[in-house]
Amino acid sequence: MVAGAGLASSVEEAPVTGRLRLMVVSEALEDAIGATYTDSVEDGAVDADHRDARLVVSIVERVARAADGVAGRGDRQWRVFVKDSPEVNAYCAPGRVVVVYTGLLRRIEQIMREAGADDELPPPKSSGADMLAAVLSHECAHAVARHSAEKLAWAPFFVFAGLVSRTSPAIGPMVDFGLQLPMSRTMEREADKIGMEIMARACFDLRGAAEFHERIHSGTRSLELLSTHPSDASRVTACRAEALRLAPTQEAHCGGVVDSCARHAGQSKQSWASWILGAPARAV
Repeated sequence: MVAGAGLASSVEEAPVTGRLRLMVVSEALEDAIGATYTDSVEDGAVDADHRDARLVVSIVERVARAADGVAGRGDRQWRVFVKDSPEVNAYCAPGRVVVVYTGLLRRIEQIMREAGADDELPPPKSSGADMLAAVLSHECAHAVARHSAEKLAWAPFFVFAGLVSRTSPAIGPMVDFGLQLPMSRTMEREADKIGMEIMARACFDLRGAAEFHERIHSGTRSLELLSTHPSDASRVTACRAEALRLAPTQEAHCGGVVDSCARHAGQSKQSWASWILGAPARAV
């Protein structure tokens, strides 16, 4: 009975979505993990005064303030590292450690450079800064939702399932398809939803999220059932719906709905990095 009461007290609601989940790892432990992790990513990161680092930090500062607002926890420490790697990726480790690979920046630059060249897609209405903000808002949303801690709560079960699968090979696929993959997709959808809320409050063009997912994989398709992430098509649909839903939120926080087309009137879409580095900070 005591164990049941303790378990019940560990059930929490995720921010924004209200999803109930088991949380047994403290935020203090998450921060401790993040502090240890920082040492491993700090080595090899580009200098803070590098153009790529300044660009990422300028966007993360806005995104982080909005993320703190969504979390309802006030200002918290976020650490940002840019790694020189061709990998098209970014992530947020426990303890609010944001890592961005330069490959992601080059890919967004390529998207903006080739805007309008794809006969299947019209030129994006958002800017490259908005697309990068969409990615970073999604990654920071994982931290706001404490998805790393949530996964740790299930770690003993997955370890046990892995041991059992050595003698019963059918167990592994059952756990993957029945729990692990659906859980991962649920967290990714939740991070998309929370990330859009963060993006709205940070005063970025909300169309950037759908336009990023439309273009990032260059038309490749994956079967959602076999993936840790929702399909690009489903994410595009969900992000468009969220952009419409969050228009009043953005109006309230930003004094209107952000329109990158109007904001960048007379500017080349290739100059997105120069624009964001030279732009005054918007209130969040």
